[in-house]
Amino acid sequence: MELESLAERLAEQFQIHYADQFEAQKKRNFSIWVSRDLDGDEISTLTADCCLEKEYRSQLAVNYNDPGEDNDFYEATITLWHYRKGFFSSSAFLYNTAKYDLEKDLEAALEHLLTRTFR
Repeated sequence: MELESLAERLAEQFQIHYADQFEAQKKRNFSIWVSRDLDGDEISTLTADCCLEKEYRSQLAVNYNDPGEDNDFYEATITLWHYRKGFFSSSAFLYNTAKYDLEKDLEAALEHLLTRTFR
């Protein structure tokens, strides 16, 4: 839950910082948010409290597009937490804040998207 809270704060901070740079490159509707889903279905009411639900996943998502485009993918994601409960076993993935720096990883992803010329 703390990791998702950190990700939400970073998303807000970087959204403000990078908005003009993406707009200048005609990469419209730039947004960063914590995307949460259950088995691939994004549900707007999901919170970190649901983290032990079967197939819960949260990720820091970055996207930009024109309103008329139909995109089923995000330009970049950083997986924060994924819990999979199977019939025989369960598994989980948690972004390792002791080993990695979420702020630096997000910044690197945004810089990469800004230098990318294709879509």
